[in-house]
Amino acid sequence: MEFARDNLLASPGALVIKDDQQIRIRTLVPQRGEDGACKFLKNNLCLIHEMAPYGCAFFSEHESRRVGDTKSTHALVNIIRDAESKARAPEDIRASMNAESSDR
Repeated sequence: MEFARDNLLASPGALVIKDDQQIRIRTLVPQRGEDGACKFLKNNLCLIHEMAPYGCAFFSEHESRRVGDTKSTHALVNIIRDAESKARAPEDIRASMNAESSDR
C-alpha cells in the first residue's frame, strides 16, 4: 500500500459507451513529474517496467501509438464484458446456502 500511496493516483478513467450510455472505467495511474510525464519515465525509458502497474505492464515504449491504442481498446472491451459477469457477494451466497439447508 505504501508504494501505491507514494506513486499512484486515482484516475476518473476512460469514457466508454455501454448500452448507449457513457460510463467511466476508473483506474490507478502513475503520478506525473513536473513535466507532466509519468514519474517513472527517465530518458524515454520506463524505470519500473518489469514491476509496472497492471495497465502499464502491457505497453512498450517501442510500439507505435496505433498498437497501444488497439491494446487499450481491447482491454476496455474486456473490462466491460467482465463487469457483466461479476461474482456474487459472499453474503448473498451464504444466505442462499442457509435457505437451502433450512429447506431440507
